Amino acid sequence: SESARYQMGLCLEALDRSSEALQVYETLVSEVPEGRWALDAQLRRGYCLERLGRSDEAAQLYEGLHGRLRAADLEVGLTLRQGIALYQGQRFGRAAMLIGTGLAALKTLEPSLKPELAPTAAEAAYTLGEVARRDVNALQLGLDDLENLFAQKSERIRKARKFYVDAVAYKDAEWAARRAQEWGAQLSF
Repeated sequence: SESARYQMGLCLEALDRSSEALQVYETLVSEVPEGRWALDAQLRRGYCLERLGRSDEAAQLYEGLHGRLRAADLEVGLTLRQGIALYQGQRFGRAAMLIGTGLAALKTLEPSLKPELAPTAAEAAYTLGEVARRDVNALQLGLDDLENLFAQKSERIRKARKFYVDAVAYKDAEWAARRAQEWGAQLSF
């Protein structure tokens, strides 16, 4: 029966056999696409895809499920899962946006619905922190690059100033021409 197959998929997931569970859910969805457990099986397929490292497929599947779930808490959970999957697929900006949206929507849910979403919300909050950490690290790398570039430009300016002072001090056109050739490439910006 449909229910037994869905339960079998859950058991396979619990045994950390995500690949087999995925096959069970895919069979269930293809045989009974409008059945009682079809949407739940679709959602579980996304979880299995995430565990198998196929996060882009999971994110796509989650996106296709929006608006089809029966309850607000499932929609919020779906938004959070999609954000997590996008993060795993290294699409950080969209992941942060979806997780932020999901966490904000979680606050508006009826309190009795929140405990079920707690593990997903915790994972999403951690993921959002990881996105922020990556952004800070990228910003720091950008600042380091700017600092290095500034140091290089400063050194070139110092050399150009020294060349100018030397040229003025010697007032020797031939010497200045020779020095200009020597320093020419180094003085370019």
